[in-house]
Amino acid sequence: MTFGYELEFFGANLWNLSELYDIPWYSKGHRCDYHEFHFSEEIDITDILSSEGGELISPIYTEKTKQKCLQELREKLKILKKEGAYLKENANDTGFHIHLGRQVLESRAKKALLLKFLFAFQPEIFDFARGKDAKIRDNVVINAREILRKDINLELDHYPEEKLFSGKHKCIRFTPFSFELRYFNSSLDYEVLESYLEFAWHLYAGLQKNTWDLEKIEYYNQQYYIIGKSPNKERREAMFQMLKLKRND
Repeated sequence: MTFGYELEFFGANLWNLSELYDIPWYSKGHRCDYHEFHFSEEIDITDILSSEGGELISPIYTEKTKQKCLQELREKLKILKKEGAYLKENANDTGFHIHLGRQVLESRAKKALLLKFLFAFQPEIFDFARGKDAKIRDNVVINAREILRKDINLELDHYPEEKLFSGKHKCIRFTPFSFELRYFNSSLDYEVLESYLEFAWHLYAGLQKNTWDLEKIEYYNQQYYIIGKSPNKERREAMFQMLKLKRND
């Protein structure tokens, strides 16, 4: 497994961050192809700086460097807070995007299974992605739209991927090198971000090791609109159990 993240924030002066710390900080408006730089060959990048907030782009990590990722994340959050970083109320305009290496998606069937899982538990994932004492961010309908059943059907019908999940508008995005989970609210709380990463790691592991209950996934796909689009306790429990995650409430 390879993975990385993007953390959006306001306020911290990126000139100071660049001068004081050897960490890649990018301005919010900089259109950097994250996947090209971090999921293929290693390329030197010149930092684009701003004083209006920005986006912390992590290096690439692996299964063996998870703890290094968490340790570095904790230190970077301390730096951000020290330098004046903040989030708007309820993190409504900023996200925490997690990128996972595409190696696990070796077939259309595997990718369709991932989409079915995300669709089956979609309300619970969005609820989880709020973080602590927050609401689903306002721009989620622009930058993290829900998966529709027709999206899965089109995927199974071999509809061109670039027309379905290549843009930055849905809650999941596919690139040649990775797939990106765009559900999560940004946060400067280490425990919240750690829980997001744990969710992504367990999602990847279940997909890779074929440990999911396929009948249950199919059941919740078929019952999605009957159970409803509001978070459901039974469905949430099933999701956490399938991912082998501890409940966060």
